[in-house]
Amino acid sequence: VDLTWTVAKGGTNDSDPTDDTFTDLLMVSSTAVTVVPDFTASGDVIIGTNPASAGDIRINKNFKFFVRNADNSGDRVVMGENAITGAGTLDIGDNTSGRWDCIAFHAGALNTLKLEPTLITAAVAVTVTGTLSATDITASGDVIIGTNPSSAGDIRINKDFQIFTRNNANDANKAIISENVFTGNDTLDFGDNGQWAAMRFHVSTLNVMELTSSAINLNKAVTMAGTLDVTSGSYFIGNIGIGTDHAAPALTVLETTATQKVALFDNNHASTPYGVYIDYSGATPNNAAYPFIQCEDATAVRLNIWSNGNIVNANDSYGAISDERLKTDIAPARSQWEDVKWLGANAINYRFLVDGDDAHTLLGWGAQSVEAAGMGGLVELAGEDETYTLKTSIIHTKAVIALGEALVRIEALEEALAAL
Repeated sequence: VDLTWTVAKGGTNDSDPTDDTFTDLLMVSSTAVTVVPDFTASGDVIIGTNPASAGDIRINKNFKFFVRNADNSGDRVVMGENAITGAGTLDIGDNTSGRWDCIAFHAGALNTLKLEPTLITAAVAVTVTGTLSATDITASGDVIIGTNPSSAGDIRINKDFQIFTRNNANDANKAIISENVFTGNDTLDFGDNGQWAAMRFHVSTLNVMELTSSAINLNKAVTMAGTLDVTSGSYFIGNIGIGTDHAAPALTVLETTATQKVALFDNNHASTPYGVYIDYSGATPNNAAYPFIQCEDATAVRLNIWSNGNIVNANDSYGAISDERLKTDIAPARSQWEDVKWLGANAINYRFLVDGDDAHTLLGWGAQSVEAAGMGGLVELAGEDETYTLKTSIIHTKAVIALGEALVRIEALEEALAAL
């Protein structure tokens, strides 16, 4: 029959359950035993044989709960004080022998939580109201920090690899990291398309880099080992160094490799290419103090093109490509006597309108007048506004030819005079 205890303690006479004192108690029953209302023991409580077979249980006075595992291979600590940290820690499992592979917590038929040496697996949503410190978190669903998020600062990480946060003003969700909705899963997207005005990257207190819809602002020196591709409309604020640290000039380029060009400017447009323009947009120096171009070696300046247009070089030598191997249809030049005589008789003094009252008086010709005199080969229309220009270097060549003709005539006159 079932045995029922109606008092909290047994007696010295183990067969008399009404006696309220005992030193040891051994009870064997093949049926259920009910203890009402409490059972108190100063020693161990053993259900089974200390335990000696699978499923036996022992509860000792040091608040440790032992159970024999299913294959009857040995005791397993289920609950007790931690053998390492002491009385301040409640220990579930056996931390001294390392016998358990995992601890499983079941709610209904569901293995809700499973603990393993290298992994904690939760089969349902996990809510953390305090601080969560973890080496790795793996979730098949969303990870929510806050309330899905519904208030400023809340964060949600969903299974599609998107991280959302609520901004300080508690506006709509802002995507921080996600697949780009335009380019698909082959692009990692930072920010929320059409939502954020800017993204900033801070190191210490410095805003090192800022990205907006119209600009990328780099607020410190940038060192690059690869190629920089800049699209049309992009620009840099601050000095740039290529091959060297940025210096006082807006652009500093250093090349240290032998037989290499320092720079190449290539416009490969098929019909209307333009080259390099140098513009003093804020002033008009028009003098020999501010050069447009200066060429200097390790010893001295060799060439200056000044802001007034003058070209000055170290040896006053100017030339043209004149290799006969590159020429064809070679024939004696015609007389330049009449052309040079006209040029000598029609030279003018003038000043340029753009220089105003400070303009210098210059000597030369008017290109239109030269063209009207039949020397159109000396005239050329230049630039978008088709300004008339004059090839004065060819005039010098014409003058040399005319001088040669004059010398022939002079020598013939001298010979005629000598024959008289």
